[in-house]
Amino acid sequence: MNETVNEGISLGDIFKAIWKKKILICIITAISLVVVFLAITFGYNPYKVSYSSQFELSFSGADEGLYPTGEIFNFKDMVSKDKLIAVKESDPKYNGIDVEKMYKKDGVKIQKVETDSTELDAQFLQYVITIDHSRVQDTDLMADFVSDLVNITIDDITVKSQKTNYVSDLKKYNDNILYSDAITYLIEQTEVITDGYDKLISDYNELYVVNDVTLKSYKAEALKVIKATNLEYYLSEAEKNVYLTSSTVEDEYEAYAEARVASLLRKKQLNDQIIDEYSKMIDTSISGVNYTEQMNLIAKENAEIIIELSSLCYFTADSTNKDFKSYSLSDYTIRDAVYDSTFNAKVNSIYSTIQDIMTTYENNVRESNLKSILLSYDTNLIVVRTGVFNMVISAVAGIFVGLVIGAITAMIIELPKLSKKEEKEEA
Repeated sequence: MNETVNEGISLGDIFKAIWKKKILICIITAISLVVVFLAITFGYNPYKVSYSSQFELSFSGADEGLYPTGEIFNFKDMVSKDKLIAVKESDPKYNGIDVEKMYKKDGVKIQKVETDSTELDAQFLQYVITIDHSRVQDTDLMADFVSDLVNITIDDITVKSQKTNYVSDLKKYNDNILYSDAITYLIEQTEVITDGYDKLISDYNELYVVNDVTLKSYKAEALKVIKATNLEYYLSEAEKNVYLTSSTVEDEYEAYAEARVASLLRKKQLNDQIIDEYSKMIDTSISGVNYTEQMNLIAKENAEIIIELSSLCYFTADSTNKDFKSYSLSDYTIRDAVYDSTFNAKVNSIYSTIQDIMTTYENNVRESNLKSILLSYDTNLIVVRTGVFNMVISAVAGIFVGLVIGAITAMIIELPKLSKKEEKEEA
């Protein structure tokens, strides 16, 4: 037994020493748990947490860095100091957000998301806003803050969009294209004229007389007139105007309108065929009540089709307009039928009602369809919070540190006693 003791302090002795001070160890562990948890939660986390959110904001001209009005648009202005202050002052719930410090330490960033988009969806631009070094621990509050930050820009774009008459601009755009094409054609004609005189002179010589005037004089007069018209200048002006007005016109919308017109015309043609078939069936039927009810519904659908067609005519090429420009609601009335004297009255009543709301409906369709393409956004922001040290891990770390410190403390207190005991036993 003495030999065992003489070998020194055993592992069992150490565990016994720690167990004797279990109450002290529990106290130290509890204190350590609180200290570590608070240190991580209020010391580490506030300086490491970041909030980020990806959102979509697209409008006519955005991909070229322009507002709808043609003014310069810089997406980084969305997180400018003025906008941060404006959001904070907009609601008392943001009082705890130090935007001055946030901006000063470059704690707010925005970047454009690069996507492999095709030409058709290239206008749908996406951005990511990231806010770092925030002491705010409320993810929902930061989501509201980011959303309000984006909405300020959206409101600004909306105001600028309302200042732009898209229907008028679209007409100018189409007119400018026509002017450009017309001037290009005139330039081609002047080339035909000069080349033609050169050939005539080559064939007959420049002193050849036609109607008492030489070909040389004809060519000189033609060149004088062509030079005076200055077609190259007008072509450059027309092309410049096409470029300037194109910023408020989406080619994709015209393509959509063309396709929609074609679809509606096919539907209208099918409806007319169905009405003709019903008419034939009524002529050979004893009772045509059910047929006339179906015809009534189809006639109403045709009336709705023509309303949409009339709204789309603002945005489609003249070649397509010709397919339906001459249509009117009267074209959709059903031929007189002696079998049902009330049918025409019903249909005319429907047309009358629809005509009363046509103007409002046309405006709504036109403006809604166009604005949805010229300005779209998604502010259903999902804010992701990163960099936060997990609270469960914080607690575990606190317990672990407490146990280690407690064990070391217990050994420091008890091991000297064991050493003295051994010395006595040896003596």
